Amino acid sequence: MDRVIRVGRGERRLLVPDGAVVKSEDGEIVVEGPVICEGDALFEGTLLAESLEADGSVDVLGDLRIKLDAEISRSLRVSGRVEAGSSLDIGGSLRCKSLRVGSLDVGGSARVYGRLEADRVDVGGPMRAGDTEVLELEAGGSVILKSLRAAEVRVGGILRCSGDLRADTIDVGGSVDVAGSASLTRCYVGGVLRVRGDLRVKELDVGGLVEVHGSIDGGVMDVGGAARVGGRIRLTGPLEVGGRLKVGEDVEAESVEVGGRVNVRTLRAREEFEVRGRASGEVFEAKRIAVGRRAKIDGLLVGEEVVVSRYAEVEDVRAEKVWILRGAKVRKVVGGEVHVDPGAEVEELIYYRSVEVQPGARVLRGPTRVEPSSEGG
Repeated sequence: MDRVIRVGRGERRLLVPDGAVVKSEDGEIVVEGPVICEGDALFEGTLLAESLEADGSVDVLGDLRIKLDAEISRSLRVSGRVEAGSSLDIGGSLRCKSLRVGSLDVGGSARVYGRLEADRVDVGGPMRAGDTEVLELEAGGSVILKSLRAAEVRVGGILRCSGDLRADTIDVGGSVDVAGSASLTRCYVGGVLRVRGDLRVKELDVGGLVEVHGSIDGGVMDVGGAARVGGRIRLTGPLEVGGRLKVGEDVEAESVEVGGRVNVRTLRAREEFEVRGRASGEVFEAKRIAVGRRAKIDGLLVGEEVVVSRYAEVEDVRAEKVWILRGAKVRKVVGGEVHVDPGAEVEELIYYRSVEVQPGARVLRGPTRVEPSSEGG
């Protein structure tokens, strides 16, 4: 760039040849109409214009303020702030200190060192920014932000926030990592979700791991892998975990289904609790409890109906109706109606309405009938 163009204030229209350097005597380049660059251009100073069009890359040593829209075929680098009243369309990469725009389209990567405000952001490659507030964000690569407030977020790679995350809907193909807290309406993550604070979410669907250092409050939670929560889980809807569920405090949900191991303090499901692995806790309470084949439960099961499947092992059961299937072992049963299959083993059996112990079953103490008021044994 060796050709220098000097402009004064109030230029109606500015045509910049390829490779030119544009300067102003007072440091601000003010154009009342459009600025058209025939190729690459360097603006030494703040640029103010109605619109900007460039068939190349643009560098601005200062701020860039456009009343309407800007379209740049290659890259835009601004040492200061960028403001565009309508849209900013960049074919290559973007670098600037801060950004405020109606609509932003970047074909390559985007790096905003400070705050980003926009109605819509679409970045083809990776994106980094400070505090970000948008209505809609879509990025094909990784997104690393200080904090995020958005209505809708779609990211093909990873989404990382060093602060808080607030959004109506996020859909991330890779992983989500939030150093602060997260408040979401709908969250769909293909890989891993990590939140170091608390998580509030109405609908959560994660294909891999969920790790929350705080507590989870929400509606529906579906996890394909494992879920590790330092605090509590409190849901209005169902909880489904394909792998291990480890919770430091209590779990409350409409129903709970876990494919792997369960470690909780207490678990209460308003409808059904189904476990197929090993579970340890003080109390597991639900209307209906299904202990899977070869599962092992350390703790008290309390419900209206409890089924202990074949070859499962359970400590204590207290329920209106209890079925203990072939090969299962239970330390103590207190129930209204109790059925024990052949090959099952119960150390102590207490009932208060009816009992059926089939031939081949082992009951070491009992069956003992008590009055309903004495059902606690």
